[in-house]
Amino acid sequence: SAGNIHNQSWHQDSNPMFGSRPLLTLWIPLQPDSGISRPGIRVMKVPVSRFYADIGDGYNGAIAELSQHYGTIAVETPLVNAGDAVIFNGLTFHETFSTTEMTHHRDALLVRVVRTQEAKHFPTDRKNDIIVHF
Repeated sequence: SAGNIHNQSWHQDSNPMFGSRPLLTLWIPLQPDSGISRPGIRVMKVPVSRFYADIGDGYNGAIAELSQHYGTIAVETPLVNAGDAVIFNGLTFHETFSTTEMTHHRDALLVRVVRTQEAKHFPTDRKNDIIVHF
């Protein structure tokens, strides 16, 4: 199927250093028809309030693990166009949604919103961070 090297199975947008701190994720596709003719995103509809270090970073068995705690888990696959935004708590489990019928490439802008003092928990080059003071 189409996609890119960043297609990822079920995960949360956190890491062991950041843990369960507040985090807002904005996923914005840059081409039309994400989830139709090109890969999109799937989101678990389960009220997760903590980072799962053992299953929160690209784990195919996440639904089975979480259903032991939460029961049946619904999954939503939004159909979004260029510039639309899927906005969710960064602890929400989500994955790249792709089928063999999705033959077009997709690019998406991922924006993670955290408190300024918490950004250090995402190891990367900080020179491109956008800092907004409220």
